[in-house]
Order: sequence, then structure tokens, then C-alpha cells
Amino acid sequence: MSKVFSCSEVCLSMQVFCIVLLNLIKVESAFRMLLSRLTIQMKIKPRCCSTNARREGPVHLSVNGREFQRDTWSNVSSKILSHLEEMKLIQLIILSSIKLMQSDFAVFRSIENGDKMAVFENEGERTAQKQEAHTLEASKIMEDELKSTLIVLAQDLFGQEVKYRWVDAYFPFTHPSWELEVHHQDKWMELLGCGIMEQRILQNAGAQDRIGWALGLGLERLAMCLYDIPDIRLFWSTDSGFLSQFENRDPHDCIKYKPVSIYPQCINDISFWLPNDGDYTSNDFYDLVREIGGDIVEQISLVDKYFHPKKQHTSHCYRIVYRHMEKTLTQEEVNTIHKQIEKAVALKFNVSIR
Repeated sequence: MSKVFSCSEVCLSMQVFCIVLLNLIKVESAFRMLLSRLTIQMKIKPRCCSTNARREGPVHLSVNGREFQRDTWSNVSSKILSHLEEMKLIQLIILSSIKLMQSDFAVFRSIENGDKMAVFENEGERTAQKQEAHTLEASKIMEDELKSTLIVLAQDLFGQEVKYRWVDAYFPFTHPSWELEVHHQDKWMELLGCGIMEQRILQNAGAQDRIGWALGLGLERLAMCLYDIPDIRLFWSTDSGFLSQFENRDPHDCIKYKPVSIYPQCINDISFWLPNDGDYTSNDFYDLVREIGGDIVEQISLVDKYFHPKKQHTSHCYRIVYRHMEKTLTQEEVNTIHKQIEKAVALKFNVSIR
């Protein structure tokens, strides 16, 4: 009765990853990147799904927020975590007491004779493989759909050759339940917890004609693995040296965290009129700045553009953040390097310093 589902068949299951976390924590850029990547690989249109479990049709209910726990602050533990939960429900049209005659979702229709399969049973037995309200066949189909969906997810995040395993687990709102672990950096890491939703919860919510699954995903742990972030406390940082590493980046960029200096920043701006011949690009300027400033140039960004209507000239203003990894830079040291950059850019690109 088991069937391996293709990516196209399971992609609609991942509505949870359409949620963009805004104002969840101060470093939401890293999580927006992560969730955008999950959304793109599952080929679904981003939208925030928050819907009633009793409405018609299949339901994807996604919830994100902060999770508070009794723990101590360290590089790997936190009292406050960002968590993402998804519940997927399939509505069944019942034409007899326990027989499924039609489904509005392809999970059962894709199974041979699935339109005649018994999904619920009365006075059934609860076992390690199923709940008392579900038939074993229905429970196994939902298990396969859930697991194949999450395997696709793990493969996209960690590569097609990633090793993974399912570990039996206990959660109060699902049965049977599992933890998905992936082999990452020579050790097994728990990626998420999931399971078949307890039917009594759906019954209490007035959704007794549905069957579903749910999962929970901790975002910090996943982001730390994907981006090589060594300390969970960095997610509370307001340091632009950390935040800028995740801003305006493509979700599939290979981003690896670069250590940020503990010493203070020095910030200088430079503005100039661009040459009239149009032979100028910002990337050329960035390369020149890093060539002169070296490793003490932490960030370069275009902060302002201005077009003078009378002179028909365009001006750019760039912000350069200087910081040393081993000492505190003085403003005098920074000004010396900044003057060298001004002279070099004027000479090389034929710009007029303002």
C-alpha cells in the first residue's frame, strides 16, 4: 500500500515554509533567507496561510512565534527560540460510515483503489503504528506522504546525498511520531519533529471528517547549521557586521558566516559625481575600496543616489565601515585610508569628489 511521492505531488504540503518571519527577532534577515529557500525549492507561491480547520478543502495551517523554555544562555542554548509549526489536513467526503469514496486531495487518489479505502474505524485498537480511530492503511499513507515531503526538504537543504534517519518519538499531539535526523558535520542532528495528528483533537475542533499530520521546526538550529553560525546568541545581535551578511541575498547563495570583530566600527561616507561617459559601476568601486583598505573594510554600501536636474549629473554616496579584528582603530588611522580611497577613485574612475 505504500507509495513514494514525487516532489510535484508533495510540494503543496509545504505551506508552512511560505511564512516570512517579520519582527520575530532582530536578525529576521537570516530567517527570511532560510524560509525563502524552503519556499522556492518546494515550488509554491508565498502566502501566509492561517485558516479555519473546518473550512472546505485541504487546509494548511502555519504558525510561527517564540518559544520560551527553562534553559541557560550559552553558545548553543537559549531561553527564547523561534519555532515554526505546520498542520496539514485532508478533507474526506464520507458516503458510508467508514468508507472513503472521494478525496479532494491527491494523497489517497494516487493510491490504487484509494477511493474505496477505509480511513476511519470504530472501536479500533491503538498500536505503535496507528491510532484507534485510523485504519493501518490510512495511517501508513499519511506517514509516507509526510516523510517523503520532508525527505525532499532535507535533500534540498543539505544535498541529494545527505544521510537521514527516522527516530520514533513521543509528542502529545501526534501519534505515531518521529524525529527526522540528518548526518551533518560527522554527527547526527535532529532537524524536526513530526507525526500524524491525534484524531481526538480534530474531533474537538469540529473537523472529524479530516485526517492530517503536523511538524515543528526550530529555526535557530537550522540556520546555525546552514550558515555556520557558531553562537546562538548572535541572533540577538544588532551589529551590522552580522546582520549585513544576510541582507539582500539570494536564498540559494552559499552563505557562510564570517566572524565579526569585537572592536568598535569606524564609519566614513564618500560621495562623488559620476563621469558623464557612463563608464562606471559600483562593483568596480567596491573592488577598489577593498584593494586599498584590505581586511579592515568590513562593509561597503550605496546609501544615496541623487540626480541634479540642471547639471544633468548623477551623484552616489557610499558608506564604508572600517573595523580591525585585533585592535581598536583610531579615527585618524581610518581617515588616512579614506583619503587614499578618495584620491584613487577620482584618478581611476574620473569622478569628482563632493
